Amino acid sequence: MNILKYFGFYYRRLGKQFFLFMFMAFAATSLQGLGVAAFVAVMSFGQENAEKSNLVTTYAFKLLNFCGITGMENMLLALLISCSLIFFLSTIILIGVIWYSAHLESSLTIKLQEEIMRKLFRARYEYFLTHSIGFLNNVAIHEMGKVSSSFRFLSNVLINFLLEISFLAVSVLTSLKVTILVGTLGVPLLFLFKYINKRIKHYALRNSIEVCSLYSIIHQILVNFKYLKAANVHPAATRKMKSQGEVYASVIRQQALWCSVSVEGLKPFAITMLAVIVYVQVVFLKGTPADSIVLMGILYLCYQKSVVIMGAYQKFLNSSGGIVIYEQIHKELDKFKEREDVFQGQVPDFSKGIEFKDVYFKYMQGDYVLNGMSFNIKPNSTVAFVGGSGAGKSTIVNLVSGLLDPQKGEILISGVAYKDVNLDKLRSGIGYVTQEPVVFNDTVLNNITLWEPSLKDNAEEAARKAYAHKFISEMEKGFDSMLGDDGMNISGGQRQRITIARELMRDTPLLILDEATSSLDSETEKFIQKSIDDAHGKRTMIIIAHRLSTVRKADKIYVLEKGRIIEEGTYDELYAKGGKFREMVELQGLAGRNMEG
Repeated sequence: MNILKYFGFYYRRLGKQFFLFMFMAFAATSLQGLGVAAFVAVMSFGQENAEKSNLVTTYAFKLLNFCGITGMENMLLALLISCSLIFFLSTIILIGVIWYSAHLESSLTIKLQEEIMRKLFRARYEYFLTHSIGFLNNVAIHEMGKVSSSFRFLSNVLINFLLEISFLAVSVLTSLKVTILVGTLGVPLLFLFKYINKRIKHYALRNSIEVCSLYSIIHQILVNFKYLKAANVHPAATRKMKSQGEVYASVIRQQALWCSVSVEGLKPFAITMLAVIVYVQVVFLKGTPADSIVLMGILYLCYQKSVVIMGAYQKFLNSSGGIVIYEQIHKELDKFKEREDVFQGQVPDFSKGIEFKDVYFKYMQGDYVLNGMSFNIKPNSTVAFVGGSGAGKSTIVNLVSGLLDPQKGEILISGVAYKDVNLDKLRSGIGYVTQEPVVFNDTVLNNITLWEPSLKDNAEEAARKAYAHKFISEMEKGFDSMLGDDGMNISGGQRQRITIARELMRDTPLLILDEATSSLDSETEKFIQKSIDDAHGKRTMIIIAHRLSTVRKADKIYVLEKGRIIEEGTYDELYAKGGKFREMVELQGLAGRNMEG
């Protein structure tokens, strides 16, 4: 990607704001050049034929005469005042440019993170399943931060490049021959630094790739910390982290080496060129030492700006790896888009039930996990799916919620195929209590209302229905108490009750309970079961259960094995058949519903 493509990248995301920034930068740097030109004219005063010593001075005298300013003292005063005012104004604008650049950088961070998250939620669920959370977390935070930082570095390059151009323009008007000499001597350096920048860019991309891998490993270690420590297998995980860390460290060393060469390697060449300039100006061009000093000062300003440009550009290249990662993720998410527009399609009608017709499904890798699945979920009924691990229970839930699409067969809601349904409205009509409680590092209230404080009264009522109100009231700050990362400040059962309260408050026509009572003790499970029983017949409920005591009152139970329905009926009907379901019931020490107690 060349420099113009980078500018195009920022323009597509910042729009007219980017052009405003460019205009402000051009205005500030042009004024700086005018200020330097005025200073050159001032330094020419007192010399013989000062007005003809160079083009800068000639134009300055012509301008003063045009304005009716005559007399050496008046001209000098006018130039000094002009020089001061120009530098004062250009400095104010330059400060504004730098502030505006920071504003655009922060806006860019927010826009990129929002765009990545929006695209991630609009991508097929399989994409999320095939990428580690550590990788996605690194992309959303670290890599998007690098992309926004790259704008700051590129804006620094732009500002200093424009300053260097304005100073070079003054240099050309002061002494064209010397400027041409400098340009001729500097051409070979361009090829050298082009190669250096290529190496910097290579290691910048490597940096982004290797740090993603390292973050992913660290994230997995922390997520599985309890197991690794309890089973004393953490040394193997630590060795893997160390191995990846050494790869990353090697990339950092190479990156630092080439970056230092790009900045420090320029200095000896620049000093040598300045020495040549002074010698040529005095010996061959018969200029005065004062002229040489002025010209050397201007060219030294150009040199300083070159150093700043090289430093900012190598920082830009270091962070530009984030742009590459962003564009790769962007393309992948577009490729895995679940639908052109999830907001299009018919609004789902939950009043007539959901039907699976000969549904087959398999993940990207592996065999079919559902094999010709057919069943009907009647409206306002409670349906349970039971079976061993890998039977297909969770896959059915993912299909019902529209997270996955079957390879064969059809899913209908009120007779309308899922592919013709508005997915956004479909998911809004589904309450989902997952096996692992979904708790955010926020207050109890925000966890139940999902940051809608106006729903506080509804939240309190939902907490009562979920039998969570009592323990919430006993917390130090009640509904304003912080729950910590993953709800670490409360027990597993309490976390699940808050999750259930959230879904009860949403009052959706379809409620999915995926092992909803798995984290609860027997006493609490009875309270939650009462809440579930109270909702029986008032909404459609799908229950995924390992504890079969939770499905006693289900209208229909489907027993799954290897992606197929092997038994179906009510609890008592299945128990009476003496098949797989009865075997599962007896393994859990339960009995038929009517034999309970």
